[in-house]
Amino acid sequence: MRRIREILRLRHQGLTERVIARMLGVSNGVVHGYVRRARLRTNTGPYYGSWFTDKYTDG
Repeated sequence: MRRIREILRLRHQGLTERVIARMLGVSNGVVHGYVRRARLRTNTGPYYGSWFTDKYTDG
C-alpha cells in the first residue's frame, strides 16, 4: 500500500511514469497499472480527482 501511495503522489506532482519507475525501482508496467486503476476508480479529472487528494495528501 505504501508503494501505491508513493506512486500516485509522485504522479500527482507531475512526474512521468518512467521517472517514477526508475526512482522506485519498479517496472513501467507497475506504475502504469496503479495510475490506470486510480484513474478508472475516480473517473474524475486527468488522474485522481478528490479521491486521491482526500486519501493520500495533506490537502
